[in-house]
Amino acid sequence: MQSARRAQRRVQRAPHLKVLWLGGASPPRCWRHPPQVPPHRPGRGPLPALARGAAAVRRAAAPRRPRPAALSSGSLLSPPAAPGSAMGNVPSAVKHCLSYQQLLREHLWIGDSVAGALDPAQESSQFSGLPEYVKIVEVGPRDGLQNEKVIVPTDIKIEFINQLSQTGLSVIEVTSFVSSRWVPQMADHTEVMKGIHQHPGVRYPVLTPNLQGFHRAVAAGATEISVFGAASESFSKKNINCSIEESMEKFEEVVKSARHMNIPARGYVSCALGCPYEGGITTQKVTEVSKRLYGMGCYEISLGDTIGVGTPGSMRRMLESVMKEIPPSALAVHCHDTYGQALANILTALQMGINVVDSAVAGLGGCPYAKGASGNVATEDLIYMLHGLGLHTGVNLYKVMEAGDFICKAVNKSTNSKVAQASFKARLERICD
Repeated sequence: MQSARRAQRRVQRAPHLKVLWLGGASPPRCWRHPPQVPPHRPGRGPLPALARGAAAVRRAAAPRRPRPAALSSGSLLSPPAAPGSAMGNVPSAVKHCLSYQQLLREHLWIGDSVAGALDPAQESSQFSGLPEYVKIVEVGPRDGLQNEKVIVPTDIKIEFINQLSQTGLSVIEVTSFVSSRWVPQMADHTEVMKGIHQHPGVRYPVLTPNLQGFHRAVAAGATEISVFGAASESFSKKNINCSIEESMEKFEEVVKSARHMNIPARGYVSCALGCPYEGGITTQKVTEVSKRLYGMGCYEISLGDTIGVGTPGSMRRMLESVMKEIPPSALAVHCHDTYGQALANILTALQMGINVVDSAVAGLGGCPYAKGASGNVATEDLIYMLHGLGLHTGVNLYKVMEAGDFICKAVNKSTNSKVAQASFKARLERICD
């Protein structure tokens, strides 16, 4: 009877525990453990189990601390102090949670200041062979949106690019000056190019498949262009309606005109690791096309795994072949995530000396000619991985996630980014509460 009375008093103190006791003379043994689902808090969802434990221990061990200025004020540029001896005799699992919380604060939310968050000597010793800085080329407004079924309104595109310009990204590919008959999603290229606010220090290249498109791009205010080739004959004919040799002749005219106007040109090589029509592509073919683009004056060659069939092994073999003709400093990788290998392939490229990576917020895009092919590697996931390796990007992850949420609502699509799905900002706020 006494145990039953004690149980009733516990129910009165914690009504949410009633579901754990279904009657009887004494409460079941599960009363001795905390509930799996905490009571609802207005404006916040349930905490992860590990985070609940961390928050409970912290509240019990020390007086309530104010929320860090980096979160309460909206500024993400000043990391709070690291948890130290105040943690006391905290269980190891909780210490791990709080350490991970600090990792998130220092490496995901502070933009440019992340360069000083880690000791350079520790970085070089722990991740030997990796570059100190990685340039991210955001291709969502072009490669991402041109392959979406929904045609995004011009004002939404402009706002999307303007949001990306505030993230710290140094290169944002804006649009494609192609025929609206072939790519109706890019029909408003001139309006978009003229409508965006170009931030100092940010480059805004556009795709120009031929000389006519190049002149339209220059007239619209473009100051950097890209040409888009392929290592597959079948894909070249399907994508740009000409053979590889014919495409190289067109690109040579474009790049030559760009050089005369002091406009830098970038080259793409699609199907570098596989083709939806021809299957495997030889490394010699990729090297040959890359060498021709580099030789005609493209300052950088982006090697694309267009249908996402590459693996770290095939990426290494392809890069070893191409790097015999082109220095790593003039190469970039462009990986799609069809089979979940994009980040692994990018890591392989980084280990081989590549420090330029293409990506698209929310994983937008995908090859329109390969059924089931996934979109680009998500910029959110890429930043998260790079910062986990201690590599500097200068990009604010939270602002990238905001831009991704904005455009996903516009195209009525859920994000492909694992980081954005997890909503790290919301989780971090709950832990810090």
